[in-house]
Amino acid sequence: KGLLDLHGLKQKDLLPIFKTESIVSAVLHRKRRLTAEQINKLADFFKVSQELFFESLPTTETRKAQVT
Repeated sequence: KGLLDLHGLKQKDLLPIFKTESIVSAVLHRKRRLTAEQINKLADFFKVSQELFFESLPTTETRKAQVT
């Protein structure tokens, strides 16, 4: 969502990448994960590194905090 705001774009501007509004919405609300193809297309679209779209995995510290 941050990149959309930064570039003054709306969800519908991502339709060429995701094909449907429901997929765009699901991805932005973290209800659906990005595919490798979508990551590549987003990186090209926004001219940023693909790494920006990888979710960071929880660290041991984070997992401990979630359990307690």
